[in-house]
Order: sequence, then C-alpha cells, then structure tokens
Amino acid sequence: MDTLVARLQDTLSSDQATRDAAEQYLAHETLPKSGTDDVLGVQLAQILSEASLSLFVRQAAAIALKKYVRKRWSIFFDTFTQDMVVNGIVQTVDATPVEAKEHIRTSLLACLCDAEPKVRSQASDILSLISSCDFPDHFPQLLPTLQAYLHSYTEQDAHAAYKVHGAMKFLLDLVHVELDENQLLMVAQQLVPLLQGIVSSSSDWITPHTRARCINVFHQCLISLYMAKDTYVDTVHMVTTHYLPPWLQGMQVLMSPDFFNSANWQEPVTWEMLGLRHEIVAFLGTASHFRNIFQEYAPTLLRLVIAQLQAMVPLFIECHMLDNISFPSSVEADADVACSVSMLAESCFTFLTRQSRAAAMRDVCVQGGVGGDGAATDTLHTLLVLMRTYAQVTNEDVETWEADLNAYVEQDDAENVLAGLRPAISDLLENMLDSFPLPVLRQLRVCVDGISTAQAHAKDAWWVPIEAQLWLIGASHEAVDDILLDRDDADLLSIPRMLELLVLPHLSMQAPIYLCGRCFVFASQYVQALPQDVARRIFVAAVDVVRMPDASLPLKLSAVRAICNIKMDRAEATGSDDAAVLEHFTTLLPVATHSTLVLLLDTLEAFIPRDKSSSLSLDVLQRMTEAILLSWRHHMSDPAIELSISYVLESLLKCPVPGCPAQTLYMSMQAFAPCLSVDVELGVAPSAAAMIRSVFRVADAEMLRDVVSFAFPAVASYMLVGEDVEALQSLMQSLAILCEKCPHDILGWHDEHDTPSLQILLRIIERLLCMDEQVCGQAFGKFLVALFTQAGSMLAPVMPALLHALVAKLAQATMPDCTLTLLYALAYLMAHHAEAVVAQLAATELEGGESALVTFVRRWLADVLYTTTPDMLQEHMTALMQLFQHWTPSLQHLFVDGDVLPAPDHVIMTRSRAKAYQQYEQIPASTKVLKLLLQEYATSRKLLDEAHARDVQAKAPLEEQLDHDEWSDEDDVDLGLDINWADFQDEEEEGDVMDEADVREALRAVGIADVPSGRTAWRSFCVRSTRVSRMWAKLCRI
Repeated sequence: MDTLVARLQDTLSSDQATRDAAEQYLAHETLPKSGTDDVLGVQLAQILSEASLSLFVRQAAAIALKKYVRKRWSIFFDTFTQDMVVNGIVQTVDATPVEAKEHIRTSLLACLCDAEPKVRSQASDILSLISSCDFPDHFPQLLPTLQAYLHSYTEQDAHAAYKVHGAMKFLLDLVHVELDENQLLMVAQQLVPLLQGIVSSSSDWITPHTRARCINVFHQCLISLYMAKDTYVDTVHMVTTHYLPPWLQGMQVLMSPDFFNSANWQEPVTWEMLGLRHEIVAFLGTASHFRNIFQEYAPTLLRLVIAQLQAMVPLFIECHMLDNISFPSSVEADADVACSVSMLAESCFTFLTRQSRAAAMRDVCVQGGVGGDGAATDTLHTLLVLMRTYAQVTNEDVETWEADLNAYVEQDDAENVLAGLRPAISDLLENMLDSFPLPVLRQLRVCVDGISTAQAHAKDAWWVPIEAQLWLIGASHEAVDDILLDRDDADLLSIPRMLELLVLPHLSMQAPIYLCGRCFVFASQYVQALPQDVARRIFVAAVDVVRMPDASLPLKLSAVRAICNIKMDRAEATGSDDAAVLEHFTTLLPVATHSTLVLLLDTLEAFIPRDKSSSLSLDVLQRMTEAILLSWRHHMSDPAIELSISYVLESLLKCPVPGCPAQTLYMSMQAFAPCLSVDVELGVAPSAAAMIRSVFRVADAEMLRDVVSFAFPAVASYMLVGEDVEALQSLMQSLAILCEKCPHDILGWHDEHDTPSLQILLRIIERLLCMDEQVCGQAFGKFLVALFTQAGSMLAPVMPALLHALVAKLAQATMPDCTLTLLYALAYLMAHHAEAVVAQLAATELEGGESALVTFVRRWLADVLYTTTPDMLQEHMTALMQLFQHWTPSLQHLFVDGDVLPAPDHVIMTRSRAKAYQQYEQIPASTKVLKLLLQEYATSRKLLDEAHARDVQAKAPLEEQLDHDEWSDEDDVDLGLDINWADFQDEEEEGDVMDEADVREALRAVGIADVPSGRTAWRSFCVRSTRVSRMWAKLCRI
C-alpha cells in the first residue's frame, strides 16, 4: 500500500512527467485482474479512511476509487470493463470480488463520519454510486448504519455532528440518483420519520443548515415520487398520504415571519435560517404538485410566504440598498444550503408564480367575482407593493451595470431573460394578469397614484421606486395592452396617465441616468398608446441622446432600445430619418460587443425596408452590409451575434430595394467563402459554414444560380479536407439547398480540369462515410436524398457501390442519429426504386458473409419507429410497402425483435436487473413489416376520422353541437374493410379490384405462411397492394 500512497502523491506533483507516470500506473492497476490480484479498490478505500494521511492524498485516493468503481464494480455501469489481455489472449473477468466490495462499502460508511468535510463529501459521492446498483439486495447494512448515524443526535456522541452531516450528504446524493419502487419505498419508510424528528427537534446543536438538509432529502424523495406517480401509483399514494401532511404542518411552524423581528444578523448562525427557509419554499413548490393533499394547507402557506417577504423588506434594504449588513461567507461544507436575502426572495416569488393559477391563490388575492374579475384583497395590494420593492435597483445592480454594459442591456432582452429576482417578479405579474387581470390592474393604478408617497431608502434615491414601477409594468406590456385593448374603465391602470405623470417629466438629461433610460424604454413599450406627435418627439429625443457625445453609455443604450421598439411597433413615428439612423448606427458597430452589439443589430434589422415605398438608397444598405460582415469577422465566436447577423442578412436578402438581395448575396459569399479553409483560426470555418447555410436558405433560386460557380468550389474543397463536424454539417445542408433550388446549375458545373460536379459530390459522400458517425447525421441524410432526387439516372453507374457503402456503414453504426440518417436515405431509394435496390442489395455480400439486404432490413425494422419527423416516417412506410411487394426468398427466414417479453412475476425488477434482463419476442420479418404498416394505417385512419368528425361538428347547427355526445369509448380500429378501394384508383388506371381468389393466389406466390386466410388475408394483401399505397399517400396528404 505504501507504493500506492507514493503514486497518489505523485499525481499531485508539479512535474508533468511524474504526474503522467503516476496516472498511467493507476490506469494500469484499474484494468481487470483475476482472483486475489484485484486489490486496488480495497487499498484505495483504506487510504481514504486513514486519518493520519494528508488530506490531498486521501482526496486523490477518492478520485481514483471513483474511477475504479465505474470501471470494475458492476455491469450496471456503462463504463464497466471486463476484458483483460493475458499472453495476447482476451479473457473475460468478473466484476470486483464480493469480499472486496464488502470491505470497500464498510470503509466508505466509516468515512461518512470522518472529521474532514471534504472526505465525507467524496465518500458520499462514491457510496451513492455503489448504492445505486447494490442497494438493497447486496447492501443490507446501508439503512441500519444510516439510521444509527441519524439517531446519534439524541445521544452524547462527540461525532454526532459529523455523522448526521455525512448521512445527510449521502442521502442527498442517493436520492438524486433515480430510485426504483423498492428502493424508494425503503428509504421513505425507514428514513423519512428520522428526518422529520431531526427537523422538529429542539436540540441546540442541530443547526438550521442541518434541518435544511433534512428537508432537502425529503424534497428530493418527493421529486422522485412525483416522477414515478404514474408508474408506481399505489406506492406513491401510500407514501405521500402518510408522510406529506405532517411535513406540511411542520413547515407552517418553521415559516413563521416573527423570526425576522428579533433576529441578530451579527451571528452567523442566524443567516442559516435563510437557507432553511429557502429549502422550505423549494419543498413547498414540489409538494404543491400533490394537489389533493396540498390544497388543504395552501391558503395558510401562501399567506406565510407573502408575510415572509414583507418581514424581509428591512433586511433586503439594509443588505442590498444601503450595504449596512454584509452576507457572511459560508464554509465550503455548507455551500449547498447557504442562501442570501435575494435568493430567498426569488424562491418565494417563484413559488407564488407556480401557485398563481391555483384556487387558493385566487382566494388569497381576490374576493368574489368570476373569471378575471373580483374585488382585490389587502393581500393583493401588499403583494404588488412588495413586487415593486424587491424590483428596485440595488447597489449591486449599479456596480454590475457600470462594469458590464452587456448586463445592463440584457435586463430588457425579453427573448434571453436570465434567472434572477427581477425575472421572477415579472413572471409572477404575468401570471396574475392572466388569472385575475382586472383586480391586478385596479391595484396597479393605486400603486402608481401613490408612487409619489412611496418611501425611498435614501434621500437621493427618490427615483428608485419610480424606476421599479415602470420596469414592472413595462416588462408585462404585452399582457397589459391585451387587457386594456377594449376597456376604458376609469378605475383600471391608465397608460397615458402613467406616461404623463411618470415618464415624460423624466425624459431629460437632468433626470437620474437609470430613471431617464427606463422612461425611454417604457415609452417605447407602450408607444401604441401615445399620440402620433408624442411618439415622434420621443423618437427624436432618443436619436438625439444617441448622438450626444457626453451622454452616458447606459442612457444611450436605453435610447437605442427605444428606437428599435418604436420602429417595430410604430414605424410611422420614425418619419424620414431611417437613412440617418442607419448611417449613424452603422458607425457604432465596431465598438460594440456581445449583447450591446446584438441590440444594435436588432435595431438595424428593424430599419431594413419591408416594402417598396422606402426611400433608402442601395449605397446606404451596402455600407451597412459591409459593417455587419466586418462585425461577424470580429465576433464569430459569439453564437448570439452570429444568429443576429444571420437575421439581418436574411432581411437584406428579402429587401424590396432593387439590387439589394443580389448585392447582399454576393458580398456575403465574398466574406464567407474564403473562410472555408483548414488554415484559418479555430471556429472560423464552422461559423462561415453556418452563415452560408443561412444565406442559401433565404436566397431565391435565380440569385443562387449566379454564385454557384463561386460558392460550390469553396464548399466542395473544404468538405474534401475539413475535419470540423459542425462545419461539415452546415455545408451538407448548403449542398442540399443548392441541389433543390438550382439542380441543373450545380450538376452541370465542371472544374478547371473538366471534372463534373457529380464526381466531386460522390467523392465527398465517400469521404463522409469514412469519417466518424457524428458526421453522418440528419444533414447528411437530407443531402443524400436531395442528390438522389435531382441526379436521378445519372447515379445509375455508381449506385451498386453507393448502396454497398451505405449498408456497410449502417452495419457498423452505433449512434442513433447516424443509424436513422442512413436508414432514411436507403428507405428513399427503396420507395422510389424498390426493384433495383432489392436486387442489388440481395446480390451484395458484406463482411461476415451476410447479405446486405438482410442487414439493412434487420436494422430498419429495429429502428424505424424512432423516426420523429412525419415526412420521413411517411417515406419509411411507403418504402416498407414497396419492400413487402418485392419480398425475396433471402428474407423468408429472417427473424427480428418483436415485443419485449414480460419479466417474471416473482422478481422485483431493480434497474440493474432490468438492464441485464431485456429479451424480445422473435417474429418473422414479414410479420413485423405487416404490423408496422397496419399500425401506421390505423393511426392515419384515426386521425382522418377525428378530423372528419370535427369538420362535421363545426358545420352542424348550434343545437346539435351542444347536444353532441362525447367520443365513444369503443377502441375498435377501422382497418378499412368497408372502403371501396376502387374510389382511390388513379383516373388513368384500368382494371378490376382483385377478388379473394386472386388474393390467396398472390399470398401463395409470395410464400408467407404466417398470414391467415379469409378477411385477414384480404386486409394484409390490401396493405401490400399498390392501390392502397396510392390511397395511403392521399390520406397522408389530407
């Protein structure tokens, strides 16, 4: 063991060679060994539990032990390795011996009560992995040991705190792992009562953080129960009915707001109460999903949460507005449950948001009324005032905005809202406006009218409540506009009145910067409510602010957002200033970054003409395009900027200004094509490829024809040598677009050596098939199908080799995306050229001697139902019908997986057993094809019947609609036996519908013995017939 300790110390060496040698030694020792030679795990566990060794060595042992467990413990783990090489021969070795496992588990359990928190945490992490596959069958001592640790808080045990903390940490790790029914029931029955005892205990040494962990453990159990409620119905009902009510009652006691009245914030333990309350609120959010139990306690708990927010206001102001109180730094062991004032407030508002549509929330906020109306309660008014209070700009906000302008911009970006206190408040108001809008708007008017009397936390901060009120109502401007659209009630919130009282007076350079900026943004959000001349004045004022050299940057950015909003929602207010705005904003692009640049790009896009009435010149748009492409070159590593630039270019390609689309396409390709090289910086090629794909997708065919000779060589050259998967995926989509939009141009192109483009495309396909599977994703399938569709007979000479390559790749494919892509391409060929494809695949032999047709059909039938795109699924079904028509003797004896066989009734299927026990019924391939076709047909008919029933019901008289019965409970599926199939014949098709004798003759010719006769045979043959194939296609189009 001394050697192992030395090696572990070497892994911490500053010398690279020493570290590499130590890691290679550990990796070699982790390899499978036979019998008594497998001692590494035991030794690592001993080192981890040895308190006399340094902490760093013990941590290194824990890291190595975790790797060992994943590789050597059990087949349950995907990383399990059981093959070893002895004298050049591969031998299979069993998992870690039972005796070694027992020793390791015992050592780890002892580590849970170690004095060092980091050792407890790492031991807990490893032990949770082991328990996920060993408990309870092979780890019966786990729960008794944990129970003893948790009971220690009642005894005079010097290590009680360590034991409880270690047990809590382990339980948290364990319940985060997916538990099966048996494991979940055992944990709930044996440990949850102990956790409840710790939470309610009056022992002084049980800290709030310890109680918080207890709640967290039960919370995670509750999450597992909720996820399993549809699978283990009786178990979940029994556990929640028995345990949840006492916990909800206990939370009412712990949530008392009286604590804040006498709290001493100079004591670190006092701050732990915030972490406890944070865990309680998070727990309540999950508990609310069990409505039948929670609804009894909901009104009281909702009032307690609101009362807690009200009681925290003084602390919030002292901590975040005045900086008189500082949040203490928490120790590392408590980082998982530590909580600040703003975090607790955010969790409270999040909980209220989730309850906003519940009946209990309405009872708390509204009296009487129906629907969205009713009389507001005092609680509703209090809550709206609290929302404004907690939405106020804090000192931390100001410091963040001054240091990072992007953070200032992001707070008003509705499409990319980050988590935080303000977004949580905004979500709550949105939901309240949806649930009981009229009482909320009445109380918002009261709040606005009383804003002048709102008490600020400091004399020079008079503007903070006003800014918060404007932000709160502005963030929900769409919902407010919708409600007020057809209402002019005098007691509702009045946007014109707000603009008159709070906005227009502060649109000046004398107003505080952040208030003035908020006024600009608010006015632009409600620009539809402004008179035309006022909207025009605000637009001009915003443009003037942007042009002022001495204006602050936050104010300028607010003005830019206002300009963007006004242009999108009230374009006529911008007058004839479009060209000037575009020219000025174009000059700002080089100095902007990230969110600031995205805002400028969004503004430029808003000013791109949408109709022919624009007076913008082509020169202005050209300079803007040049600046945008230059910004792309400098910020191509930023996905948000790349996406915004693609939107601007797409708008320019659709611009009605004569010459603009062609100019944009040419300039774009001049910028992007040279970047398709393996010699450019990392990330340049994939970004350029993505931009080319975006441009090609929007450009019309006529324009693309003009750039094929320039774009195709650049794209093809990179695809023949490039290795970047993202770039290759984008370029495959680009080639598919070119094949669809201008097939004659791309297929008729030749290089300087007179090499046809088709030959180059086939070389690209050959290279892609030789690369990793991740390259052959969905884009590859679309590219292949587009080429198959357009090239047609031109591919006939190479089709045998191409089919061979596709099926050979399919035989080796392990990734689902690659498998489905190859299946889709082959299914397309089968659907349109079935006879030739079946004959060629049947004659092709793969490595191992199996027919390519057999390999393809086996993989096809195993994975076809994983197809999610309706168009692709329809192509597969059409191909399956064609395969059934061209069934060959080589497929006659092919058996494939059918339904999963049920597990034995006497065995409890834990996840480790379920993984090992996975058996399928073996059925003939012909039966599987027939089953898939019948299932698809039944689904299509059901959808068609439902659509027909809805159409009939919609056209029926009102009385019949009101008296219409619910859907029938019958589950009978109409398989179309009463359909007059002749009605689906093509007009030019001649011939009689085949009778039953013809059917039987056809079945005998095919030689499928497992298809019964009579009406079932008639049904089976109908599915196979070409007439049904045409009928099916028509139904799918419907």
